[in-house]
Amino acid sequence: MRLFAALGAGAILLTGCADTSPEESAETGSAVAQTSEPAEPLSPGDDMTLECQDLDGNDTGSFATLEEAWKAPREERVDCDVAFAEGDSLETDSLGFSRYTLTDVEQEALEAAGYEDEPENIRYLYNICAETDMGDYEELMPWSESQNQEVGGALVLCPEHPDRDTVEKRMKKGEEEDAARNRGEIFNDGTYRVGDDIQPGTYVAESEEPFEGCYWERVDASGNTIENNFVSSGFRVQVTISTSDYSFTANRCGEWKKQ
Repeated sequence: MRLFAALGAGAILLTGCADTSPEESAETGSAVAQTSEPAEPLSPGDDMTLECQDLDGNDTGSFATLEEAWKAPREERVDCDVAFAEGDSLETDSLGFSRYTLTDVEQEALEAAGYEDEPENIRYLYNICAETDMGDYEELMPWSESQNQEVGGALVLCPEHPDRDTVEKRMKKGEEEDAARNRGEIFNDGTYRVGDDIQPGTYVAESEEPFEGCYWERVDASGNTIENNFVSSGFRVQVTISTSDYSFTANRCGEWKKQ
């Protein structure tokens, strides 16, 4: 009796397992497949918020895209800072940034800016892209070589920037000044060998504030002073350095440019 009951129970269990239809099995398999599909890759640019300020540091707006930011008045985008929904930190090993996948354009922009090994710096390129004149609202530059490279990377990221023409002109001016500096035709305070470090010619130093103790000196090969001057007022200083001069020294005069 007990053996029969046990066999009967086993038969019932086996019958229950066999009752699943092919259609139900297919649906169950499909559900498992759907839940195991990977999520769509999320890039920093798809998940950002741009907070901008005016020249006085007042908050002026919050934008989800660059195009939205560009519609705001120029004076309201003097300085912008990007935040990311998955975490404000963009450190490579942070929880937030590890969830992002850079797009090809973002990667190309980083490489153009010299940040190929620093993916977290995509933040700075988005900041520049949002800002009026790409960060030079007050026209305080031409940019240096490294600044030009960074702005060039930003232009890869946002080629449709509304101030692109103006920015590229300033970049060109920066390149021209870098070339002049390399030729020894632009220099700052210091002592220079004429013909090697700097070139002979007429130079001008200018200041937005009156000079306070600007001193310059031309010296011959014997160490004798050919000419010197001490300037304690005024906004412009001019000197002509001759080919026969041995060295030139300037202190507290700022930047000299060949005319």
